Amino acid sequence: MVKDLSGSRWNQAKRFGLKLRWQWRSLERRFNAWIESKPRLQAATLSTWKFLASPLFRRGAFATVAVTLVVAVSGYAYSLRVPGNSHRGSDQPLEIPPLDEGTVIEGTRQFRLVVDESQKQLLPGMATNTAGISGPYLGPTLRMKRGDDVSILVENNLAEMTTMHWHGMHVPAKMDGTPHQEIQPGETWTATFPVEQQAATLWYHPHPHGNTGDQVYQGLAGMIWIDDQNSQALQMPQTYGVDDFPLVIQDRNFNRSNQFRLPGGIGLGTTILVNGTINPSLEVESRQTRFRLLNGSNGRTYHIGFDDEREFLQVGTDGGLLETPLRTQRIILAPGERAELIVDFSDGKEVMLKSFPEAGLLETAEMILWGQGSGNFDLVRLQPTKTPSRILPHVTVETPLCTIDRYQEADAKVTRHIRFGGRERGDRDPISNGGGRPFEDARQRGGGGRGGFAINGQSMDMHRIDERVRLGDTEIWELTNGTGQAHPFHIHLVQFQILDRDGRPPSGADRGWKDTILVHPGDRIRTIMKFDRYSDARTPYMYHCHIMAHEDNGMMGQFLVVEEPDQLALLAGEPTVLIFVYGLDCEHCFEQVTLFDEHLGAAGINLVVITPESEPNAEREKSVACPIVSDPENRWAGWFKMLHDGPAHGTLLIDADENVVWGDTQDTPYMDVDAVIERYRELVSAEAG
Repeated sequence: MVKDLSGSRWNQAKRFGLKLRWQWRSLERRFNAWIESKPRLQAATLSTWKFLASPLFRRGAFATVAVTLVVAVSGYAYSLRVPGNSHRGSDQPLEIPPLDEGTVIEGTRQFRLVVDESQKQLLPGMATNTAGISGPYLGPTLRMKRGDDVSILVENNLAEMTTMHWHGMHVPAKMDGTPHQEIQPGETWTATFPVEQQAATLWYHPHPHGNTGDQVYQGLAGMIWIDDQNSQALQMPQTYGVDDFPLVIQDRNFNRSNQFRLPGGIGLGTTILVNGTINPSLEVESRQTRFRLLNGSNGRTYHIGFDDEREFLQVGTDGGLLETPLRTQRIILAPGERAELIVDFSDGKEVMLKSFPEAGLLETAEMILWGQGSGNFDLVRLQPTKTPSRILPHVTVETPLCTIDRYQEADAKVTRHIRFGGRERGDRDPISNGGGRPFEDARQRGGGGRGGFAINGQSMDMHRIDERVRLGDTEIWELTNGTGQAHPFHIHLVQFQILDRDGRPPSGADRGWKDTILVHPGDRIRTIMKFDRYSDARTPYMYHCHIMAHEDNGMMGQFLVVEEPDQLALLAGEPTVLIFVYGLDCEHCFEQVTLFDEHLGAAGINLVVITPESEPNAEREKSVACPIVSDPENRWAGWFKMLHDGPAHGTLLIDADENVVWGDTQDTPYMDVDAVIERYRELVSAEAG
């Protein structure tokens, strides 16, 4: 038996201390800034501190701490016995989302999803205003097979813009449903892609920047099930709604009128919905049954098991099946994560699937301190019926499920450092990108960020590319958490493997495929992944915290997957000035090219001009000494992280390692050639020193 808990009691205490220190420092900074702006209060503050240091206060403080500890221990003991569900009442039959296997037309599996406002009777009394996908709340389970060509039409009948992201799917960037693929009210959008991944339990949800949490909270989400030849051949429960059930777990708050009330912070609620059902119960056969769990909550992490502490088998993670089943009593499921379980009900006993308080007193006290409740929630009451008289599949810990090819650390070409929160590197001069938007090299991260909602010190900017990935590369992403909260980190496009957690190799479920991983305060997790498909020099993928309030407020970044430009050798391993033009027939562009060609050539500075034209003006090309590169696929622009909707005027200064150290992109060409020469000389001097 394995308990999948988050480390030792010492690690829990360490994390708790880190969070308290982080919060204390934040409050201290705010208080100091406030008190410095109020000179009259400074004298009163000094007197107050003298009182706090007095013996009378110390005795009172000691008594207060003692009472607080008694209350905390008593509250913890109570939380272990009494579920924290609001609106507890009579059981309701668990709703099973409709299964949609699409319609195969001319070899393409086609789906149609209608996103609309609706109402649903969730509580007695007034109906709740909801949003749903081809239904009043949530959406159908989309089932497809490896090797399918898929087309999904999404129709937006909301009064606001939305998108639709296929979480965990390997799809082209333009089909990923990110904030860049907007669907305006009354419009439709079609995603087309081949299914080229192993059997897995995935999901879909909106991804509009700044509004993802609100739309998902109203009910916009659904599951995707992928089958393959291997999974279909396994003697394992896989009949939808009979012995294989989807469980979409969400927490919600309601006001007195039974309407959703999205709370502050990370949006934690105390009413649990499973598949949109409150107080659900489900009749199952008295045999092995499979459950596919999705944490569809905006911010809550669940510690899931059974109230009788029975063991069960975990057979899958985010990206597919484990190699062999894992026997356990608990799984930890953070927002966005999925898990596949097989539970044996042959004893015929009724049992409650539930979420337990976190692993001990410190963690539970922490949750209560931050207003998250105890974490003790009933999820689904399971009521076994008589076993049918037929041969049934039986899975054990020895049952082989699949083969996972392990990525080798030695094959990694790049290691990226992803740090949640604060400032990691020193500031550099940002590159103006039309309207003053920062256009920065990967080395230029630092500063910025709204509060703690930042990655590598920067908040999300739709017009900035944070990372550039070379198509075909294997990479290591090292995740560290410098904030006071845990962050479930999600990377689009890929499934990754865990190399180690705080230096410890992965075990149990950590050896499965993942696209979302919970990173606790103070943790250092190394992941490895391969970007072996879908390059796009114009359209980025996302990486972000999957606490939706965090991603909506800026804890998100963008990366491009690009191919190396064919003539990159023109940079010659030395500092270079790059000019991106609309075309040589553009008078402003050619004026800049001739100006820079003359002055940079006289100064001995390498200059390369990039044009999207397939056949540049031959006469003008011959009139300048610098090389003119034809780049209709925008590979050069993507390689140097110039995110724009089309050809743009751009002037960049590149160091000898191909890093952008300065640049300007806007509607008109940059004409101050003397300033560029000065920056070039500063760069050369710095590199020489």
